[in-house]
Amino acid sequence: MSILHDEKHPLPDAHAQLVFHADESTMSTSRGSSNDGAVHARLIDSNEEFQRLTGDDGARRVLLAVDARDGGASAQALQWALAEFVRDGDVLTLLHVVPESAVADLFYEDATTDSTHVRDAMMADALKTIQQFVPQNMEPLLAAKNVKVFVEVKIGDARDVICEVAKQSMAATVVMGSRGQGMFKRFMLGSVSSYVTQYCERPVTVVHVQPDPTA
Repeated sequence: MSILHDEKHPLPDAHAQLVFHADESTMSTSRGSSNDGAVHARLIDSNEEFQRLTGDDGARRVLLAVDARDGGASAQALQWALAEFVRDGDVLTLLHVVPESAVADLFYEDATTDSTHVRDAMMADALKTIQQFVPQNMEPLLAAKNVKVFVEVKIGDARDVICEVAKQSMAATVVMGSRGQGMFKRFMLGSVSSYVTQYCERPVTVVHVQPDPTA
């Protein structure tokens, strides 16, 4: 059960779409290196608009769960998905789940003003997710395949949110990267990929990558 959610102050979501040609409706931001160019994205104002853009044309939907803390597993999962699974005309959604603990202070600070600070932070996270997980050299491939790339940022428990979003979007598959964990860590913390594989109502593909020996 959510510690933050109530009917009066629902948890905000954020959505954005990667665009390959900037125009007056897009936002541009650096990927962090002068050699990497800028990323262009269009923020989506409402859940209704997001649903319309991602689900009204009968396109196959692929959900990629990403996590900035996974040591690059999500980026490798994206590379695998583009090479092995994603096909022309697909809709690819990068889902980033923000733990409630990460936004609790902002939420309580702004609870009387419709969570404006939280929503602004979520929008910034959506742009950052595109920056981090969609390298510029992948954009020509995405454009050539006519793949629409979206980001969805939600607050909650990653295990439950991934399963729920996959069900609601009728995803053809959920793609997740996993570096694996030792037995003790898996017992203490649980594995998001293991949980989603067991309980998700949609197909799940876990891309296993080698652990980082320096981690």
